[in-house]
Amino acid sequence: MRPAFLLLLFCPALAWAADSLTIPTGKLPAGVAPEHYSLDFRIDPRQARFAGSGEIRVRLNEGSDRIWLHAQGIDLRSTTATDAAGKAIPVHAVSHDKEGVLELRFGSRIPAQVITLGFSWDAEFNKQLEGLYKVKVGEDAYAVTQMEPVSARHAFPGFDEPRFKTPYDIRLTVPVDDVALANTRVVKETPSKDGKWKTLQFATTLPLPTYLIAMAVGPWEVVEAPAIPPNAVRSTPLPLRGIAPRGGGKKLAWALQTAPEQVRFFEEYTQQAYPFDKLDLLGAPDFSAGAMENAGLIIYRDAYLLADADSPADKFRGVYNINAHEIAHQWYGDLVTVPWWDDIWLNEAYATWAQAKASLAMKPEYHTDLSALEGRVWAMKSDSLLSTRKVRQPINGEGDIQTAFDGITY
Repeated sequence: MRPAFLLLLFCPALAWAADSLTIPTGKLPAGVAPEHYSLDFRIDPRQARFAGSGEIRVRLNEGSDRIWLHAQGIDLRSTTATDAAGKAIPVHAVSHDKEGVLELRFGSRIPAQVITLGFSWDAEFNKQLEGLYKVKVGEDAYAVTQMEPVSARHAFPGFDEPRFKTPYDIRLTVPVDDVALANTRVVKETPSKDGKWKTLQFATTLPLPTYLIAMAVGPWEVVEAPAIPPNAVRSTPLPLRGIAPRGGGKKLAWALQTAPEQVRFFEEYTQQAYPFDKLDLLGAPDFSAGAMENAGLIIYRDAYLLADADSPADKFRGVYNINAHEIAHQWYGDLVTVPWWDDIWLNEAYATWAQAKASLAMKPEYHTDLSALEGRVWAMKSDSLLSTRKVRQPINGEGDIQTAFDGITY
């Protein structure tokens, strides 16, 4: 019998395969769960790179000699681990960048406990409109995020799966003249000593999965709308803002005019108050999706949010419907989330149904029932193919996740 080490020595492909079997490319191993993130970013959209640092409090439910999490396309500068008493735990980070996975190896097996992982990193702004990326419009530069489905790992190390819902504390250090936004309201602003930067501390989020985290930095034009008044379901006013690239603020009027009635509709229907501390509607000048339901900071492709007197009638209808879809998600998809991507059809199909229900109730002239019929025909075309899939399709890896967002799902 030939010794195993000789087989690996003379067969590099076999050696690679044996090693790759230990790298999780679907769900991360059980037994580890994040409890809280503290994230600090230094972002200047005019530069080629951004920097970050942060801590993740993690619960080990069983002893282990390593932890698996996600990171991809970022350059780790340091990694630390400490126990609950603040004692350092030896740790070595191994990046499996192709798979988007980060392996943290401890010096020995450590028992079940709560530990804190610390990281510092920097990275280029993503060039595929994923994670944290930048867009130039003339002389202006904007930084925007798109984390769904598995792109948060391009912006920060973390447990990039929907089953992990944790609170986040986010701080952004940005050029003093830029506007910076995140999922929650700013609770503190501190200027740098040289007056060139400012650091914004945002309120702690509700528990969220990584794919609903959002940030935006740049010379945004912010339109403060009247707060959405309290009602029988919600006892406090809800801050409402529209955000557009420089010069686009005047095109936010329609979205800001109609959002309050949509919020009120879903509050009355669900008998659940809007769950977050603000509602920002941001039109990004380059965005891979039509829109993304980030908690408290919905980001749209600007063409789908901005309208003015010169826009055709169907543009107003389109803005109304896409806004209804994303606002519906604030309850179903943000407050209530799926544990894994095989249930994403519940998330998206509900928002599509809720969008139609709201539009039919408040804008019957839009004939949203006919649009819903068109959507069914679109899905049926996919369903008629030999390559069709189940509604609840098994999701085993990143490629399966990406292909789950289709007409059948919506």
